[in-house]
Amino acid sequence: NQGEAEKCRDIAKAFLSKGEYAKASKFFEKSLRLFPLAGVKALKEKADRLAAEPPPSSSSHQKPASSHSHSHSSGGSNSNGNADSGATTPTGGSSRSYTPEQESGSKKILSLSKRSHYEVLGIERNASGTEIKKAYRKLALKFHPDKNSAPSAEGAFKAISTAFDTLSDASKREMYDQVGHDAAEDQMKQGGGGGGGGFGGHGFGGMHGFGRGFRSHGNMHEVSPEDLFNMFFNGAGPGFQAQFGGGGQSRRRQAQQQQQQRQYQQQQHTAGAQGGPSLQTLFQFLPVILMLLMSFSSFSGTSNQPVFSLHPTGTLQHKRATSTVGVSPDISFYVDRSTFDRTYKPPTSDMYHKIEKQVEGEYKQFLAHKCTNEKAYRKNRIYQARFGGAKAKEAAEALKMPSCEELDERFSNSKGRQYRS
Repeated sequence: NQGEAEKCRDIAKAFLSKGEYAKASKFFEKSLRLFPLAGVKALKEKADRLAAEPPPSSSSHQKPASSHSHSHSSGGSNSNGNADSGATTPTGGSSRSYTPEQESGSKKILSLSKRSHYEVLGIERNASGTEIKKAYRKLALKFHPDKNSAPSAEGAFKAISTAFDTLSDASKREMYDQVGHDAAEDQMKQGGGGGGGGFGGHGFGGMHGFGRGFRSHGNMHEVSPEDLFNMFFNGAGPGFQAQFGGGGQSRRRQAQQQQQQRQYQQQQHTAGAQGGPSLQTLFQFLPVILMLLMSFSSFSGTSNQPVFSLHPTGTLQHKRATSTVGVSPDISFYVDRSTFDRTYKPPTSDMYHKIEKQVEGEYKQFLAHKCTNEKAYRKNRIYQARFGGAKAKEAAEALKMPSCEELDERFSNSKGRQYRS
């Protein structure tokens, strides 16, 4: 690993000399992970310090020219006014300006994103869902690239969106709190971007109930009817494309819709019917209109509502625990009391037993995902402890894996399979 570490160090030095401090810091960090070369830590701290400093604004270079023009013409006062405002016009022909405060604020968000999602949003670890949403809306409005033209604003907005996406979901937040920020980030990187994998395939990975969504800045967000309405009527037009459901099925449905659309357009062109363009336009919008109607019906109807949840959510607030024969006991789940008691009474009925078997299966899957994350976190800590001495290694190896232990206690098979192994 020492040779690879030296390569990363040399690459980082090259970026540092070019003034690309963020990239330099990234490769210095990679070098340290591979092998603790002398002097690399100090160079990384230097790169981080330079990256956190706001770049010199063009207005600061224009001040001498402004004062010079002031001494020769009456238009100098206007030039000084522009310089004093602190606004910076980016080079490259863009007319949008930004202030040094906007850039320094964006860099601060990027710096906090390396430490904690809670610090990014500026909230406590016990913040409620309402507080999380309030903090996100405030920051999103401030750092959205449409509102903030600073070079680092887009990265800051992505960090804010990632923090909100993680903390606003109960399952993702629980896993994040359990394994910590660094392990969560490592799992996300190993699993790949775009919500396809990583973090044990659950919560952060985009499966087990998180498949519905559209891609926004690399994160998966739940689609509401309002999202569909805005995407459709706020300029998306006929070229609008959104990904719903699983990846393969959504692409097949999209291809089928496009093929049907082409066939219909060919029929209209052959028939030469009057008023064709309006019908074609309507047909182009039809898939989105249908999805909008289906989304409204799924949100408003009760037939698609889940019977139970492992966590309190929506109308599922009444707590129960498994108790029937043949089911692992005392697994908590939540139901809508009025509809559940009416449909699944008495507890000795076959339907009730089937529900508890489903609860058991889902809870086992939930524990398995958490166990995978705990193993990955422990493995990562042991790897990092190689340079920390014997005590650090012992502490890492002694890390408990409560989900794996519960899996062993509840679900170990007759062959004695150990989930902790």
